[in-house]
Amino acid sequence: MKTSTIIALSTTSVICLALSGCVDTRPMYERAAMQSLADAANAPVPGGRAQPALTAQEMEHYQAVVAHYRSSANNLETFNTSNAIPCDVDQNTAYVISQNAPMNVTKSIMRVGARTLNQSTTISPIQVHLLAGECNQGAISGPFEAVVQYSMNTKLASNTQQNTTYTARIKGELINGSQHGQWQSIASVRSQSEYFGTDQTTWSAQRYQFNNDQISGIQMTYAEFPQFNSLTVTDSPYANEMRRVRTYTGSNMSNMYTTFQHAIYGWFYTYNNNQLLATSCMWMNQTVADTVCQRFSASAPLSEFVGIGITLPNELRGRFQVHGLFHPSAASKAGITVGDTVLAINGVALTDEHDTAYVQENLRGTEGSSVSITVLTENALQSREIKLTRSRIRNPTLSN
Repeated sequence: MKTSTIIALSTTSVICLALSGCVDTRPMYERAAMQSLADAANAPVPGGRAQPALTAQEMEHYQAVVAHYRSSANNLETFNTSNAIPCDVDQNTAYVISQNAPMNVTKSIMRVGARTLNQSTTISPIQVHLLAGECNQGAISGPFEAVVQYSMNTKLASNTQQNTTYTARIKGELINGSQHGQWQSIASVRSQSEYFGTDQTTWSAQRYQFNNDQISGIQMTYAEFPQFNSLTVTDSPYANEMRRVRTYTGSNMSNMYTTFQHAIYGWFYTYNNNQLLATSCMWMNQTVADTVCQRFSASAPLSEFVGIGITLPNELRGRFQVHGLFHPSAASKAGITVGDTVLAINGVALTDEHDTAYVQENLRGTEGSSVSITVLTENALQSREIKLTRSRIRNPTLSN
């Protein structure tokens, strides 16, 4: 129960549903999960299945997600592909469909999480079976419905393994490889953990809207367990790209936090029966001193710079490995991934004479200007030169 509870509470996106541990919040989620079990046991509604306290607009969205869940969950016919057409789409498109992000962006999120948690994750090729729509020489265009499947293996710091099998039925629309309109999915995740000694299967339903190739408005993920239900609500109340995440167990709020591009910033709140139990200060998924969050405002948190959309560790010399990736950006659209190494800028080879400040200064410039970089992809034998157009990048920042 412990594993499945944590998964239910950490479902902020399809990515986090499948990649348990994609953010470094395990201690907080574990506390919240244990508290949620206590809340569920004392819930006024048998089984803990009370309706969450939502606005009228959110309640309408919630009811649609629950109806979708109950029409398809716990029914293996949901994923029957006997009448489906195998569609050999390129893996980047498969990642967009199943993860709501290109392959390099998803792998970057995985690598940042692996680095933070001292673990390694491998993912199998994603298979796509088309139930409705057209597969034209491996390309999907227009409205479609498909069953997608893949598996993951995670080696934890404890030298134990977790195997995850992910199957989802996804309905949406692709135009030139970009996501448009309303999407919804029903997913089953089987998680086998050596560490916990468990073999759990979790079902969930999700509904979300795309605008300018990004999720906007209210995004909801709903799941049911024998003891309680679980709901994750993600919205944008700050008039910027920050996303607020609220999780509920039954009618009780379990936790609330703010994310930006899959990372948590600001206060992470843990609730007991809707009463604030504890707070933890987070910055890029790391637990930090409270003084950081006292300098951070979720309502006006972002600074801007013009660049290609990568971050590097401080005080590097010679070997400049990509440490973080903004999306969308010139770098993410060019397929650059966390772990790639920048070898040269505008034909100038980077050596021990160059430091991080030099690289950052030369990657930044005026909006719309170009810069050429030579990049070596991790485990590749041949480097490649890429010409990128600098654009405006927004980034969480602290006040003075």
